[in-house]
Amino acid sequence: MAKKNTDSQSNQLVMFPSDQVPVLFKKAVEAIQIAPKKGTITLQQQRGWNMLIRNANKQNADFLRTTQTAPEGQAKPLETFSISLKSVREGLRLSNSNNREYIKDTVSSLVGIVVSWNVLNESGQETEWTASGLLASATIRGGTLEYTFSEQVRQIVTNPTMFAYLDENVEHRFRSPHSLTLWQNVVRYENLGRTKRFDLKTFRKMFVGEDGAKGVYKEYKVFKRSVLAPAIAEVNASSNHVVSMTEFKEGRSVVELQFSIVEKQAAPSTDDQDAVSKMVAIGVKQADARTLFSRYGAEKVDVALNYVEDRRKRQDQQPIANLSAYFKKALSQGWTLDVEDVSNARKGGSSAGADQGTDDAQREVRELYMAAQIDEAKAYFEEIADNEREAVVIEYNEQQSIDRFRLSSKRRITPAAERSFLQWLAYKVWGEPTSEDLLKFVLTSQKR
Repeated sequence: MAKKNTDSQSNQLVMFPSDQVPVLFKKAVEAIQIAPKKGTITLQQQRGWNMLIRNANKQNADFLRTTQTAPEGQAKPLETFSISLKSVREGLRLSNSNNREYIKDTVSSLVGIVVSWNVLNESGQETEWTASGLLASATIRGGTLEYTFSEQVRQIVTNPTMFAYLDENVEHRFRSPHSLTLWQNVVRYENLGRTKRFDLKTFRKMFVGEDGAKGVYKEYKVFKRSVLAPAIAEVNASSNHVVSMTEFKEGRSVVELQFSIVEKQAAPSTDDQDAVSKMVAIGVKQADARTLFSRYGAEKVDVALNYVEDRRKRQDQQPIANLSAYFKKALSQGWTLDVEDVSNARKGGSSAGADQGTDDAQREVRELYMAAQIDEAKAYFEEIADNEREAVVIEYNEQQSIDRFRLSSKRRITPAAERSFLQWLAYKVWGEPTSEDLLKFVLTSQKR
């Protein structure tokens, strides 16, 4: 879920009743994209493991704060974590206080579950295979549960480089483990609006295990009917999002799946809904429209909408290729220049432009404009939430065919790769510049 420490959380406080205020925690993507060797990880096992990850993250953060002053090389990582049985009962939402044996059974089952880790790369395909138990060990002493992860798992869950924000309250609404698995895999893409394409064979293993993927669920129509369709229905009914699925085929066989995801919205006021509807009508996604309305307010949104509508109707200009991107640019830049001013500026400079070489001047203006756009795209990228950045990078890498221009945390980002990414991001956010964009850029520059 979106990592916006104030705005995101305050919006959520309005959206939900007081007893459903989001309780967010950070979970590594590798810990979400796991495939059990045998069968399905049950709903209670998933909840229990998430609870232990939440607790480990908190204890690890507290531990790191206390060891910041330790001499370099002397601070050892926290390897054993602990939680009271009372907290376990509360985390699992157990009503009966006399359930020590049930807790022991649940925790011991996590030690016995072997999974494949990091099963998907940025392109949605299966990468290197590594097996590990969800827990390495567990001990109950008095009223306290002590537990450890394997070294690899500990590093992943306590220091994630790619992660999703999950809501503890939402995970407890589900009644099917498949629904929780689906929700965890798609919710981190909420700000992008769609997931990457998942390889079907790999995706299926996350739901029914490696053995189940070779059995009855090997047939896609069975997997879809018995697992995916009910999971999508429950996510839509019980979570804060609406999810839909798209199938991609090779010949007659489905080989990849992609999911769209939009956030359910609280009932808006009439004025808000009118502005949001107008934005949606020009191609802005519903969730983005409400975010823009909250960020800029009714007056600025109305000015930008009127500007775009006026520009769209003008017959002396090329059609706007991407109304949504053009609107976002007009809104972010606060474009309010009168049409007459633009027309007069164009007429006043026409003969001089012809005498001095219009083509060269236009190329120079475009280069300056694109350079400014790159700076703006970099600032925009730095402002968005971490999981939004991750989703944008994934989308960029999926469409980038040249490997050296792809972004990867495993290698240094070259200036050429950064420029390629920022140019792509500028086009994605604001679209291709029109002649009027370039003219407004010149006029704005002259006023500075």
